[in-house]
Amino acid sequence: MHEYEVDNLLNLYDKIYGYVPILFGTFNQVKIYLSSTKLNK
Repeated sequence: MHEYEVDNLLNLYDKIYGYVPILFGTFNQVKIYLSSTKLNK
């Protein structure tokens, strides 16, 4: 039972760490887009 819970936690961490770079990439793209639209005005 305990081992199973640990496996679930590890899987959860893997998913979170898999999504973090995607979130940062999206955030950077939004920042670049906003700064470029400000420069164009």
